[in-house]
Amino acid sequence: MSWHYLPVYKIHKSEVLGKLETSRSYGLVEVYLNDHRQLEAWTAWENPEKAAAPYGANIKELRSDLSHMLNDLNRWEPVNYDELKPGMRFIRRKSNYRQRRAERTKTAAVIPR
Repeated sequence: MSWHYLPVYKIHKSEVLGKLETSRSYGLVEVYLNDHRQLEAWTAWENPEKAAAPYGANIKELRSDLSHMLNDLNRWEPVNYDELKPGMRFIRRKSNYRQRRAERTKTAAVIPR
């Protein structure tokens, strides 16, 4: 099928003043989905500071790459990077537009005219 950007996170555990704390860091990795929209391959993300970065040979390509990243960021729910495995599928994120439209439709149905 094709390559896409996927929002991922890593969980970090640390001890602060004798108390175990967890935090998350987020980034984008490139994923290859087959014709059945299942994960086949992905890029490494060993260090959160080295997540996928936009690139272009010219400004038009850079804009296109950034646009692709933002579209995919808003398309998928973030996934724990350490749980990625071949064959998995991803959960689509509900778009704000669809959610607002559904809420307006519900509200409109109960407002008397």
